[in-house]
Amino acid sequence: MAHTPSPSLQCPSCENRLALRRVAALDLHVCDGGCGGYWIERNSLKRMPERPPGAGVELLSVPRADGIHTFRDLHHICPHCRNTILYRHWFSRKLNLEIDQCAKCAGFWVEVGSLADILTEDGPEEEKARRAQAYFEVVIRDKIGGMNLVHHDTVDAARQIVQIFRFLCPKAYFPDPTELSHLLR
Repeated sequence: MAHTPSPSLQCPSCENRLALRRVAALDLHVCDGGCGGYWIERNSLKRMPERPPGAGVELLSVPRADGIHTFRDLHHICPHCRNTILYRHWFSRKLNLEIDQCAKCAGFWVEVGSLADILTEDGPEEEKARRAQAYFEVVIRDKIGGMNLVHHDTVDAARQIVQIFRFLCPKAYFPDPTELSHLLR
């Protein structure tokens, strides 16, 4: 996974310089050695559904510094636009999870937190599968299910969030798509 510094992009969570990585022929910006979050621009988001489930699994191994993650207040700026406050779709302190979006450029800031821990740790596959299922129960039932899906912009954002998780997570650990269909009609 080649990466180069992105001199113009700074992590909105820990202010680390983001590194540009090409993963599954998509350009993503990662907070390598900081909080481990990802900045995903609109063009990469548009092409993500063409990728197989788990094509971005290597991003779950981005080195993260211990204890660096802090949940931001609502006044952090988009790393791309530099003048737009990111809209927080949702977060979970327990799962160290956060999903934000820029209203101007439509990019997403994603911190998957404990999903990376679950899928990169050594141990029995059954235990990983059980822990991934518990993680996605919160993500799907509480977080995506809790979004107000009556406006097309919110439905589009929910679909993009699902695509991001599908891109990151190997198929064996990702929920059956039929579990999501009722949320995204």
